[in-house]
Amino acid sequence: MTIDELLKFIDCAGALNGDYRVRARERRNLEFKVDMDANCVAKSLKTIAAFSSSGGGSIVFGVRDRPRELVGVNNQMDEADVQNQLFAHLYPVPDIELHQFDVGGRAIICLIVFPVIRKPVIAIKDKQTAAQQNQTVLRAGTVYFRRAGQTKPITGEEFASILEKRDERVRSDILNFIMRGKDIGFERAVVADFRRAGPEDNRPTLYVPENEAHRLNIVDRAKLIESEGAPAYQISGTVELTIPSEKDPRKPMLPEKAARVLRPRIREKFGDAFPWTSQHLRKAATQLGFWDDPKGDRVHTGHIEVNGSPVYFEQGRAAIERFANRTTSEFVEAVGSKETIQSWNAVYDQQG
Repeated sequence: MTIDELLKFIDCAGALNGDYRVRARERRNLEFKVDMDANCVAKSLKTIAAFSSSGGGSIVFGVRDRPRELVGVNNQMDEADVQNQLFAHLYPVPDIELHQFDVGGRAIICLIVFPVIRKPVIAIKDKQTAAQQNQTVLRAGTVYFRRAGQTKPITGEEFASILEKRDERVRSDILNFIMRGKDIGFERAVVADFRRAGPEDNRPTLYVPENEAHRLNIVDRAKLIESEGAPAYQISGTVELTIPSEKDPRKPMLPEKAARVLRPRIREKFGDAFPWTSQHLRKAATQLGFWDDPKGDRVHTGHIEVNGSPVYFEQGRAAIERFANRTTSEFVEAVGSKETIQSWNAVYDQQG
């Protein structure tokens, strides 16, 4: 990440009267902290866990609230200390990167959190803030998730969507492995183990069938040959046509139709005044992680190959409906505007 990319990411155009105003709001993949001392990092652990259980995110240290502007950090914990906190309190341990920038004489730290492969990340140990604050900011056994720019314990539907996508990825990996082995013949397949490959041990282990080992040539050096200009590559193979929507067993629907199909259930639950459009549908699906991949997760959401239009599959529509029925307040928080959330909370308080 460069300084220009950071300023664009947080929507900070530049100095105004010596102040660097930040127009971006905290969201599903962004959080702000005013400092980076031990307590601020401790309070950030659950957000790191939440980011890594979804599509990743960034925590920007050195941003003051009210007004939101860049002020710079007074304290800074180095990356090794942050990693130690992650290893002590979270599993699986998320991968992170720390980037430091000087913006108008202010030290700004951006902590980038990458999504883990084996979701979800679970807190394995309680964490309290230090000194006299003594506040529990992380509870063992809890999975955290982002909702409306806040980090909270995960709901059942959010947890179920993570497991569904994880299981589908495992099934897909297994199927792809089997199909590749079928194509080349398992008796000829070579397995490469990269688990311990790294700076100190950068030689992965190859498991080669004995009858094929004598035919294996190891390329030590290679030379790229260009002829009459830049190198060209020819890709040849079969062309697979996409399944027509009416024959797709996943029953895809375009966003407007999917929202229209769900609208009677939403109104039955929340009333006629509750807004529900394809944009609200998108917010609910995003909250459940169905759009972590821009092309969809291929279980709940996807896109039409020909024109790139997003679609919602039957399983995704059902999951969104369960989300609305099982975790009402969290659903309103995920899809509603500030005014919608306030009006719903007022109704909820009167009913409660």
